[in-house]
Amino acid sequence: MKLTVARLGVGVGVLIAGEVALAPSAAAEGTNGTHCVQQVTGPGVAVAPAPHCFSTYPQAVAYLTGGRVQLRSTLAAEPDGSGTSPEDVQIAAAEAANSVYVLSTEYQNSGYGGSTYTFTWSSDCTSLNYAWSSMPSGWNNDISSSHAGATCNAIHYDSSGATPNTAPAGASIQCPAFTSCSSLGTMNDKTSSMRWVHR
Repeated sequence: MKLTVARLGVGVGVLIAGEVALAPSAAAEGTNGTHCVQQVTGPGVAVAPAPHCFSTYPQAVAYLTGGRVQLRSTLAAEPDGSGTSPEDVQIAAAEAANSVYVLSTEYQNSGYGGSTYTFTWSSDCTSLNYAWSSMPSGWNNDISSSHAGATCNAIHYDSSGATPNTAPAGASIQCPAFTSCSSLGTMNDKTSSMRWVHR
């Protein structure tokens, strides 16, 4: 069921006093038209695993939930486990049972539509800050809406170089959990790096 997109960028992570920093590798083919799941790195892991990309959003949700949730193939690219709908509650519970916590799901279109890129970790944002120093190939300056994970505040920056505890210079927008961003306003299609911190 897994579909692979060739030569996707992979991140490198470092854990420093409760921080996870990521730096993607060299540019690769874009991932637009897909739904990718990217696990960030953590303690003792120097390189993030390659993202898993799927042709449909329900396939990505099935992967995130260990097959526990099977969405209809005609369902749009929402729910993602960050809301309060019955589907969101079911997805969040299944992800936790699968030891997967969504930091955020990024959407190519406003209103939570189009291609998606979901960042995950094995715990939530309660005790660690995370960062992706530059967006994956095909996703730089291409995010129009965002859902943050249950304990996360997803912060989008228009400059690369975010670290877990340091924001890069320039404009930003915060998308806290449960009040996520159906549009990014003046930051539409301008995200170049991200941080996830406890909300």
